[in-house]
Amino acid sequence: MDLKGIIEKHCTVKSEQEFTLSSGIKSNYYIDCKKLCLMSEALEIIVSIFKLKLQLIQHFDKIGGPSMGADAIVGGLTYAITQYPEWMGFNRKLNNFLIRPKPKEHGLTGRLIGEINKGDRIVLIDDVITTGKSLLDNIEFVESFGAKIVHVMCVVDRGGHKFIESKGYECFSILSL
Repeated sequence: MDLKGIIEKHCTVKSEQEFTLSSGIKSNYYIDCKKLCLMSEALEIIVSIFKLKLQLIQHFDKIGGPSMGADAIVGGLTYAITQYPEWMGFNRKLNNFLIRPKPKEHGLTGRLIGEINKGDRIVLIDDVITTGKSLLDNIEFVESFGAKIVHVMCVVDRGGHKFIESKGYECFSILSL
């Protein structure tokens, strides 16, 4: 089955009642990309497509994204790049990162899981972009370390790529509505 078929069969909920999306927008359908990214067949497709896109970008130091939306994808790509460097056309290990929506109040506090350094060239990944505003918050967070966003990638674009591109960032999505 292809990714669109998996999404339609297993991860899309349609209802006469409206769902409130994380952006605050109301919709009669919900795409559960977190569930999608936990399905091995779907994650394999997503990682394979993003891997091909990363080969085209090539000049990046790290990949990362918002926690919950990007966790499985970043983990899958980190594993694929490390275990199969020939897929990427280079042989190096990546230490990637995730961004919490808000700082943790115990243990290692803060929003960052991993490390971002000044000058790092970053590919930011998310599962779904609706308006792009929450992703822009993550872009600004990454750039506050002195890093540069070289590309943004998502699984499903609900229209927010236009907002991200209007801010000067290249944006790639596997599927769009």
